[in-house]
Amino acid sequence: MKKRTLLLLTILILVVCLCCVIFHIHNSSPSALPLSSHQTPYTMAVENLSSKSGVYSEYYFAPNENEELQISVSLRENGTIDGAPRKVKILLFQIGVDDNIDSFTINDFSGSTQLSHTFTGLEANSHYFLRLDNLSGSTRFSGRLVDGTIEIS
Repeated sequence: MKKRTLLLLTILILVVCLCCVIFHIHNSSPSALPLSSHQTPYTMAVENLSSKSGVYSEYYFAPNENEELQISVSLRENGTIDGAPRKVKILLFQIGVDDNIDSFTINDFSGSTQLSHTFTGLEANSHYFLRLDNLSGSTRFSGRLVDGTIEIS
């Protein structure tokens, strides 16, 4: 009887651990890649982006006549307001290239932040998309969520 109880308890612990791993992978993976293009300007809205997760733009975009993509970023903290700063990274991807080709990080903002950035030197005949990653740390009691918009032009 003791061996059977021990075996059942071990199986239960393994199932719980597996569920935790699946939950973590699901909640830390960025959303699906964009499948279609969109004209600029376009505003990408982000809501309740949890710490250690990311989201791709819904569309991909052609650069402007100067071979640039300009973005205007407006972000604010959400979730538990614990005074802890947020940290996000914006990555630029080119269709057909496996890794990001450019990125920049917004370190330690509290409350809200606004800024503009220009991705330069892009290929005129290529298309590009963005990913916003919330790199903020988390605690048991604070999700350190991020909301906001990124206008792409």
